[in-house]
Amino acid sequence: MTHALMIETKNAGDFELIKELAQQLGAAISEEHSVEKPGDNVVKAFAAIQQRFPVQKIPADTDINAVIDQISE
Repeated sequence: MTHALMIETKNAGDFELIKELAQQLGAAISEEHSVEKPGDNVVKAFAAIQQRFPVQKIPADTDINAVIDQISE
């Protein structure tokens, strides 16, 4: 059975240390490098919020203004 582990680092030195340890342990290594684009962190944060607070349908007879007033208090 094959197991895969993805390690994300912001520091090339840390990556090299982890890679060296994996090689010493005899693990097969494949690398993929990517550059974050501006806004990637915002997209990830928004996706995490959506998972935590899924969109819900609001009944048609809901008084939206009353809900807003409650939240604002």
